[in-house]
Amino acid sequence: MNSIDLKQRIYNDWEETNVLPVALFVYQFLIDNFDAYADQPVNLMSLFERCNVEGKKFDDIVKSFNYLAHPRFAFLLVRYQLSYNGIHDVCANELFEARQDGEFYHPETGLLVENFEEYVTIEFVLNPDFVIEGEVLV
Repeated sequence: MNSIDLKQRIYNDWEETNVLPVALFVYQFLIDNFDAYADQPVNLMSLFERCNVEGKKFDDIVKSFNYLAHPRFAFLLVRYQLSYNGIHDVCANELFEARQDGEFYHPETGLLVENFEEYVTIEFVLNPDFVIEGEVLV
């Protein structure tokens, strides 16, 4: 998907909603700052504070991030990390199973991590597949 197509999808999907101007701001900000955020988490609160849309709500930023992370677009990727005896990437399925079972085992040591949800963070990062030869191809 290219940037024109994705921008048009944002217009079509959020037309006549309060989310549209916020989603367009988020999208354009990330396009304009793509290199600066390469493999760096995008902070929702920071983007909310930068957003100059009148009447904006934090929920609108969250909806925009979730939209851009949808597999249909995958402009943003969701990264789950366990910060316990180091930082370790974990996948959504592992966390889902741990919530079902009530137990989560450390990915390196294999030891049970008590209250594992306290140590898990969720981050949004730009999808590196959208960058080829330094150009944004979304």
